[in-house]
Amino acid sequence: MAVAPNSQPNIAVIVIDCGRADHFSAYGYYRKTTPFMEILAREGRLFRQAYSVATSTPLSHFALLTGQPDWGGRAWIRESNLFSRLKYYAQRVLRLIGLTDYVAGYRHDRHSILALLNGAGYRTIGISANQLVSPETIEAYSDFSTFLNQALFEGIDSPSVNQKLRAYGLRDSVANRNAVHATADRVFKLVFEAIRNDDEADREPFFLFANLMDCHDPYIVPPEVSEDFNFTPTSDFNGDLRNRPSLAKTGQKTHWKEISDLDQDTIELLRWNYDRCLYYVDSQIMHFSRMLNEIGELNNTVFIILADHSELLGEHGYFTHSLPEFTELAHIPLLVFGPKDLIIPGEVNEKVSILDVRPTILEIAKITDTFLETTGHSLIKTHQTSMSSRQTTLESKGYELGLTREGLSAEQTEIVEQRLRDMGYLD
Repeated sequence: MAVAPNSQPNIAVIVIDCGRADHFSAYGYYRKTTPFMEILAREGRLFRQAYSVATSTPLSHFALLTGQPDWGGRAWIRESNLFSRLKYYAQRVLRLIGLTDYVAGYRHDRHSILALLNGAGYRTIGISANQLVSPETIEAYSDFSTFLNQALFEGIDSPSVNQKLRAYGLRDSVANRNAVHATADRVFKLVFEAIRNDDEADREPFFLFANLMDCHDPYIVPPEVSEDFNFTPTSDFNGDLRNRPSLAKTGQKTHWKEISDLDQDTIELLRWNYDRCLYYVDSQIMHFSRMLNEIGELNNTVFIILADHSELLGEHGYFTHSLPEFTELAHIPLLVFGPKDLIIPGEVNEKVSILDVRPTILEIAKITDTFLETTGHSLIKTHQTSMSSRQTTLESKGYELGLTREGLSAEQTEIVEQRLRDMGYLD
């Protein structure tokens, strides 16, 4: 295992939960939603055809750090099925006493990317505004040397959060409390404090994973965002799609993601709010970059900025995500920015995927992992996705659709294959 010298670059993986590539001005969107990321894209590498392997948070985040699509529910520690939970804990005990390296079907321990980075001299820092992603929920995230979620969610039940809920007219729920409390500003302040508190002379290179939830429903726009994109909304809907009055009247027989009860003015309002949330995220990434510059770390940091999946904003009659039948939910933004001796600037039109992030991190850190096979390739080099990647993606999409490897009928297989053809993963 290679050891990272002091000159090794920092690596910051920033996941914009629910990020839509076609709403980034860096990708040509008509509203100036991401002016800072436009600069990063010009100076770094922008991938125009990047795809996730899932349309839900846990499965895509599992793939992000493992380089493998989730087949058979390996991402989850918490299983609703009692037998699955007992099997997981039995595997965990066997691993602790040294009889196996396997946990829930995923080879963990010294072969996890976090264990490799820790062993190579990196300080691994994690934080996630999405509570579905943590060392307690996904085994692949259990080796961070520092995970800041306890600090992030401290005070989430405080009177000040109650006041914010009332100000936005939001129902008291875990999702809404999360939306008004665990903002990008709070995320980056905690990360910066963790980095700055290291003694400068002994400061290790850091690996950062950060999930930002500001573009997730209910699309709450922080009050400091003054950009209105010259649009005046005519709807007063508060964005709380999960708890809107029309669903209460019907006993929520209609799924909350369906929008048959929303008029066009409300849909345009939600899209406008989404765009302003994205503008806010862009400004906070810029602010974090300036903070790194203040302590002399910016010029030695590689940023990998992407989404875990996309978001529907009224298309097909739905809002949000976790709807695998719509392939546009797999199209994600992805850009890499860093020192010029590492990152060659330019736009890349070849198809890449979230599976390519793990090998990219390892290449940047100059770490070779000869044990764990991945289906991805480093994004530092231009490449075409291999057929093995495409086939694995096919299997992942089959799992996400609730199908089993053995249970795919000819008709179901054709449906999945056609969706992947639409994405360009199959010819």
